[in-house]
Amino acid sequence: MHNAFAMSEDQFLKLFKYIEKRFDVVDKKFENNDARFDQVMSALDSILKQNETSEQERLISNHQLDCHEQWIEKTAAQLRVKYDSAS
Repeated sequence: MHNAFAMSEDQFLKLFKYIEKRFDVVDKKFENNDARFDQVMSALDSILKQNETSEQERLISNHQLDCHEQWIEKTAAQLRVKYDSAS
């Protein structure tokens, strides 16, 4: 019985090499996408770190301002000077 889908070894090797080349192209595209994804993730990590640093600096500054405000209010009361923190 002759199989209509049977191919010679030469035909099989040609098909295999063709498919292998196609997979190489696909693999290369995935490698490029992986590199781009890594770049995006690195950029996002950097932005996140900058944001965290800015937030910590803001919290420290606000605490320092609160301490200064309390010191000014206390000193103004001791000197009997009217101090309005709203101005």
